[in-house]
Formats: sequence, structure tokens, C-alpha cells
Amino acid sequence: MKNKNYAIILTLVAILAVLVLVLNETDVLSGAVVLHRRPLLESEYQDGCVDTDPSNYFDIQGFVKHKAYIYNDYCSNGRVFQVYCASSKVVRMTKGYKCPNGCQNGACI
Repeated sequence: MKNKNYAIILTLVAILAVLVLVLNETDVLSGAVVLHRRPLLESEYQDGCVDTDPSNYFDIQGFVKHKAYIYNDYCSNGRVFQVYCASSKVVRMTKGYKCPNGCQNGACI
């Protein structure tokens, strides 16, 4: 009986977490950072890593192409998170820079 109650509580917590994410229009949990990526077309496949903003300027939305994916800089809670090529095989993201005038479309305003 106790295991059934725990399962019900866990299910309710999971549903509540999903609702909070949907209502806040976000795809990251508080404190968690996720690389935003989308698949590339087969013709766009990039062997290695290409960064359109290697200097990580905060006022420019850049992106990284790596293998079959493209990773975009993005905004969350007034901070800009920038992706970059740590090497030809590794994509990383900055910790997040708090934009003084806000953040929009992956760049500081």
C-alpha cells in the first residue's frame, strides 16, 4: 500500500512539474541548463565544429553547427547562454551572462 501511495505522489509531482514548465513557456527546470538544438538536414551535416560567434559577443545571437545538429544561443531569466566549440568534437555553453537591458532572441538588448 505504501509503494502505491509513493507512486501516486511521484506521478502528481511529475505532472505538476510539466504544468509549471508549460505555463512558464520554458524548457528548463530552475537551476538546470539545457543545450537547445535542432537537427540539421543531411546536406548541412558538419564534420567538426563551426561557431558563427567565436568571440561570444553578448549582443549577437550566434549558433554552432556540430555533426547533425545546430545549437543556438538563447535567453532565460534575463541571461544569455552562448554555445561555443570547446574543440572540434565538443560543444559547450557559457554559464550565462545577465544582460543589463534584458535578453531577446539569444542576445542582450
